[in-house]
Amino acid sequence: MNDILTLDNDKNNCLRKKSEIVEENDKQKISELLKNKLKEEEYAVGLALPQLGINKRAIGIKFIDENIPKNYDIVVLFNPKISQKSKKIFIQKESCLSIPNKNGDVERFFSISIGHDSGIINFQGFYSAVVQHEIDHLDGILFIDKAKNIQMED
Repeated sequence: MNDILTLDNDKNNCLRKKSEIVEENDKQKISELLKNKLKEEEYAVGLALPQLGINKRAIGIKFIDENIPKNYDIVVLFNPKISQKSKKIFIQKESCLSIPNKNGDVERFFSISIGHDSGIINFQGFYSAVVQHEIDHLDGILFIDKAKNIQMED
């Protein structure tokens, strides 16, 4: 299985490249890859395909049920892009599997609508920030590019 790239081991600069459209015949394989990796990464709530060394426009989001430990659903979005965003913004403390042991405060839209290959889906609050973070990966943008108050985690 593909390992998660970090800035230190990204020899092909995948994390800094703009990703290409996902074609229909690649979707099942990509969906399985993202879902399996998100299941493997206990604390991850989102993952973008470039983090696995593949510059294609796909993200996986893990929706966690806070009342039932280890209960979650994973949704994979192909070719997502923000189609609407709120005027309201908020600050989200973010970290990233590709930038281990760091976190920072990132300004995000409170609510967004995402157009993707299967339609439109809306997100608010925490999951809005997660999706924006993952879409940034598809454009070669890392949270440290936008963050303030970057700190080392304990």
